[in-house]
Amino acid sequence: MSQEQSNRMECGYQKELQVSWKKPEGGSKIVILKLKDGDFYSLENAVSIAIWEQLMAGKRLSSVLEYLTVAFSAEDPAKLAGDLDAFVGDLIENRLICPRPQDGVA
Repeated sequence: MSQEQSNRMECGYQKELQVSWKKPEGGSKIVILKLKDGDFYSLENAVSIAIWEQLMAGKRLSSVLEYLTVAFSAEDPAKLAGDLDAFVGDLIENRLICPRPQDGVA
């Protein structure tokens, strides 16, 4: 794990101010809307939904990794950590989440 990935693991994240999200009745997906430009995203698999919900609950990325490892019986925690880092990187790049102010820059 690179130093940058290690630093990100100790951060918590929050949704960007211009982002709204909802888990429709039934809970099989999460819909995310960027209010500023009207783009929307859909998280439709159990792992991405779990990641989003954990982040929105204020969990640090390291806690999310621990949760996912147990909840999904991960056989390769290092691969899971890399996949989680890449997914969070995509969320940041698309301006859906940002580091919580008290946690500094990821």
